[in-house]
Amino acid sequence: RVTPALRTLIQGAADLEQRSGGHFNAGIGGLVQTWGFHDDILRPGARPSARRLARWRDARPSLRQLQWQGLNLRSGNPRLQLDFGGYAKGVAADWALDRLQAAGAHAALVNLGGNLATQGRPGARAWQVGIRDPAGGGLLAQLASDGREAIVTSGSYERFRVLDGQACCHLIDPESGQAVHELVSATVAHPDAGVADAAASALMVAGPRRWPAVAAALGLDQVLVVHRSGLAEVTPRLAARLLPSADWRSALRVI
Repeated sequence: RVTPALRTLIQGAADLEQRSGGHFNAGIGGLVQTWGFHDDILRPGARPSARRLARWRDARPSLRQLQWQGLNLRSGNPRLQLDFGGYAKGVAADWALDRLQAAGAHAALVNLGGNLATQGRPGARAWQVGIRDPAGGGLLAQLASDGREAIVTSGSYERFRVLDGQACCHLIDPESGQAVHELVSATVAHPDAGVADAAASALMVAGPRRWPAVAAALGLDQVLVVHRSGLAEVTPRLAARLLPSADWRSALRVI
């Protein structure tokens, strides 16, 4: 049995799974745990075996398999394990802004582990939001935000495990069961922080060839992705707002 707020969160995640074509899937908690990403300390180790991964991947857990009776929740798939690591921070940022607005705050910035959400402007100048260079400690670009907006980046450069001597990203492809590796970051700007959070994860999973189609399916028009090669691609609407850093090593390709 869940609370009404938790039901809303779960149903929002289920909707985003469907809209993203399964590239975002909050039902693969078993796969995430198999890779060791539920641990508080991400220690080096060995990659999970193909047999262990297949046990979870082949069961095809999905939030479509949830069955509701009011606030009671069940599933017939024992491999379905809920993991909202790619969504709950965004939802929490939205809730925080709602509470601040109800309390009379005219301007606010919420930062939940790199998930930024803004509301209003603190004065004559808009909020200035930096987008980190995934290859270093500087900035790739920055942009101004003076309305209700979330700017969320999902990347492979902060949360990872070294397995068999190789850095493995915490984002897992639900279809293959493997850690994603082709993109190093995806940034999404969107009025809804929960959507931005899940979408950034979905684009990382989609990879360099499929991310434009997934972005279109999710209704996104402000996206920036960085490939492992260093190539950065940005949608036209976001490109018009970005101020690239003088330290950024290459041009942004508008697509």
